[in-house]
Amino acid sequence: MFEYHNLTALAAADEARGGRGTPLPIESVVIVLSGREEPWPTHAAYQTSPATSPFCGVRFRIEPVYQRTVAELEARGSPFWMIFTPLAVDADARNLEAVLDALRARTNERDFAELGAAMVALAGADKRERRLADVVHSCLSREIVMQNRIYREGKAMGIEEGVVQGQLAVFARQVERRLRRPLRTDEQERLAEHLRVDGPDIVADAIFDVESRELWRSLLTPRTSTQ
Repeated sequence: MFEYHNLTALAAADEARGGRGTPLPIESVVIVLSGREEPWPTHAAYQTSPATSPFCGVRFRIEPVYQRTVAELEARGSPFWMIFTPLAVDADARNLEAVLDALRARTNERDFAELGAAMVALAGADKRERRLADVVHSCLSREIVMQNRIYREGKAMGIEEGVVQGQLAVFARQVERRLRRPLRTDEQERLAEHLRVDGPDIVADAIFDVESRELWRSLLTPRTSTQ
């Protein structure tokens, strides 16, 4: 969390220096998908300064979505929080179908496909073993699930879908900010390959340790046996 927070802060500062205004404020959030039964604290901190000095580090919010109800997650008013409803304490077939209907009404076809497939992946992480992934899957077409970017990248890289999407989205955003343009699909695929083979630490170092003109060669060109 500390590393991601600082990567985002560096990218925001870099963007601001390019004449786009002041950096946006950043709130870091840890989303807990499963775990203990007792309530979590609302916030926690990672301190890098000595205990006797003023605080320096990062404070972050804790969101144990598996302890929330479907209604609580829906009340956040964002499709982002609605994708975690399969993990909610009171999730069942009836209220998940209602959530999917609400998502379908609020989003376009492409966004609904992304959100629906994310819900399938998250439902698979439900430690209560309620088989809610089957419920969500039954409400979606096979094409939506199989063609979805989260599903494809997760299976190709051999790790959990949510982890893949989270890492790739963060690093792709940092690269786009450094280059000041969106990444093409083929560039995103090459970045994903570097992330899989080289690991997040090397990719993060490359983003902030090299000049933008070197970024293409270090991250976006196809890997070779000598890289």
